[in-house]
Amino acid sequence: MVEPEKTPTATFLRIITDHLEGGTRGGGIGEFIEHNRSEYYARHHLQEIEFEIARQIVAALVGEGSQAPVKGSAWMRGLARHQLFPQVLRIVRKYVSEKVDFRGMHPCELGLERYVRRIKERLLDAIVPDEQEGEMPILPILNRYKPIGRTADVDFTTKRNVHSTQRSHVNAVVLDSSWEQTAAFYLEQQTDHVFCYVRNDRPFLLIPYEYEGVQHHYEPDYLIRLKNGKMLILETKGEEDDQDRAKYQAARRWVTSVNNWGRLGPWDFTVCRDPALIPRQIVQIAALKK
Repeated sequence: MVEPEKTPTATFLRIITDHLEGGTRGGGIGEFIEHNRSEYYARHHLQEIEFEIARQIVAALVGEGSQAPVKGSAWMRGLARHQLFPQVLRIVRKYVSEKVDFRGMHPCELGLERYVRRIKERLLDAIVPDEQEGEMPILPILNRYKPIGRTADVDFTTKRNVHSTQRSHVNAVVLDSSWEQTAAFYLEQQTDHVFCYVRNDRPFLLIPYEYEGVQHHYEPDYLIRLKNGKMLILETKGEEDDQDRAKYQAARRWVTSVNNWGRLGPWDFTVCRDPALIPRQIVQIAALKK
């Protein structure tokens, strides 16, 4: 989504002759002069911006010059750029037409570096190999010293409010808000489908993701072991922003890689935007085939 409230499309300048306090009036010479991106709009087109985004994605996938391919894209090594580019360009155009809300701004606003970087990151996370065509599936990159985390390693004290548990290996849920308490309440009541669960506080599960060129780690709220053997990552969230969506995309990619690895059983990921709906969502996920 284009965000003119965070990245203004124009500024107004004026010569200041003395120290100026208060508002934007007085203390200057002449009228305010508007500096905007009209010249940029006149020289560029949306198609050109889409081409550049596709070019950067292909370069990141296969490596360009001394640039190494992005993590998880080793399955694309050896593929020709001229084969990948038309496919990636179709994906970029579809994403822009269906997912980008310009909010009445000029389409060339998409050429700003922050928006180009966001789309590039989002699509790089979403592009996966076609296993039916014999391409190598994405696999998790493991910590060589500790490839698998366990709740037995969770041991700390806290001054925050907690909710006691009966169906968790950890004796309490740390409460950052009423949402965590409500979620824990429903998880305790879900005797038909929930075998056990744990709050991911002092996190032992961190999912790496990139947002606006910076590496971050996403800490999901809950891990739930269902009675059908599936492990569910549960995030409780009301309103979400663009960074949240980047986290969720990374989580889905992480789940895909773990399922491809196959040594931890089936995994799934879901976002609940109302804790009262947790029982219904768990029933729906438990009913899905592994």
